[in-house]
Amino acid sequence: MITADQIEEAALELPRDELGALIERLVARAADEWDEDPHWRREILRRSAEIEAGTAQSGPSARSARQDASGTRTGTGTGF
Repeated sequence: MITADQIEEAALELPRDELGALIERLVARAADEWDEDPHWRREILRRSAEIEAGTAQSGPSARSARQDASGTRTGTGTGF
């Protein structure tokens, strides 16, 4: 069985336009599956409503910059 790391490595060798098309296909398929799950659908709607109302609370993601106890940045993260 092929691993996610192997898929990523192969995908990163694709020409930029093909990689973009692959990413779009994967996101669309995942979104379709999330839309079918009523729990995810409610969560998406709740978060969207909070964002539109300006009441959403956000925080750093796993790839975001980290801060130590003194508030000094310790990393920058990479994101997409």
